[in-house]
Amino acid sequence: RTPFVSGKDSLNNQFSTDDGRTIRIPPTLLISGMGLVESERFATTMDAKEDGNLLVLLGVTSDRLGGSHYLRIGGDPAAGRDLLPSTDLDFGPRAAAAVAAAIRDGLVRSAHDASEGGVLVAAIEMAFSGGLGVDVDLDAMPVDGPVGGSARAFAEDPSRYLLEIRPDHLDRLTTLFGDLPHAVIGRFRGDAPTVVVTDGGAKTPEEPLDRFRDAWREGCRR
Repeated sequence: RTPFVSGKDSLNNQFSTDDGRTIRIPPTLLISGMGLVESERFATTMDAKEDGNLLVLLGVTSDRLGGSHYLRIGGDPAAGRDLLPSTDLDFGPRAAAAVAAAIRDGLVRSAHDASEGGVLVAAIEMAFSGGLGVDVDLDAMPVDGPVGGSARAFAEDPSRYLLEIRPDHLDRLTTLFGDLPHAVIGRFRGDAPTVVVTDGGAKTPEEPLDRFRDAWREGCRR
């Protein structure tokens, strides 16, 4: 029941590296889909809205770092390089439907996918887009087996969502999500535009939000 509005019908996907190698993958059908938003009040942006709001992660993170931006830019090559994230075709639609329901119920102030770059990157993008600081607790994330700090921060497992909610909406959100794995992993702060990360029980020093905003903008200009 979803209209496909465009596609890439050549089915061919290849990439030429700087040293002249050509990398090809098997023929793949690429399609774009479109959904309907019943009302403009359900259109949810990614910028954090309010001091003191909670950051909730829906979905499970694994140690599968294969194909991630973390490894592409020089992260630890021994960290899950040969393990690609896998898609759960039962959990994925259930998670998407639960997020849509939470938005319709007015529980979500902002939302962001935790995909390209991973959870930590998405959380910081939400923070600097809204001009708020953020504390992120990587130890609180739902995970699949033993997962180190690098994967918790930068793995790109599918079907994960970051949601900003008011503290008094947490019980309602938990009831709505039911048995779907989720957890509060942070809080947005208006007192100082900084980022603090907890990993392995230790907190990083406060880093200015501008540092991350500037890096994001500079990357766009290159």
